[in-house]
Amino acid sequence: MDVRRPTHVCIFAYVFISGGVSGLSDNNKTYVYITLLRTWVVAQAYCRLHYTDLATIESSDENTMVIRKKSSLASVWISLYRIPWTWSDNSNSLFRNWQFGEPNNVGYESCVCERSTHLWNDAGCQSLKAFISRTAFAPALTKAQNNTHSFILLC
Repeated sequence: MDVRRPTHVCIFAYVFISGGVSGLSDNNKTYVYITLLRTWVVAQAYCRLHYTDLATIESSDENTMVIRKKSSLASVWISLYRIPWTWSDNSNSLFRNWQFGEPNNVGYESCVCERSTHLWNDAGCQSLKAFISRTAFAPALTKAQNNTHSFILLC
């Protein structure tokens, strides 16, 4: 079984954001809930282009910050993936918040999402989900930036 990091696929994308982001800052980390539905790889590329990366959650306090940001019904990508479980910035994952019975790797599930239950689940990386981005500081979103049209190459 191949458990390598998901491969990057380049796509040319038109992105329009209208009130689709919201942020929360604490301990020099900001989490931003992105409502766009994307695969894990495209979500990661988006976060790296506009912020720092997908969310890394290194404590229960940080997990609470993420919980407060996302819709209560949303299942969102975070930056954890299987090699073994590592954050997408290549740091080790010491904090875990798995749902009972997870990770179970049903159908080759190498990426991780936080479910509406606020617990983690391994999932197929090609699934479309909203996602949580992180940055080391709060981005200053102006009205012009909050209604953005752009063409980007995501790799």
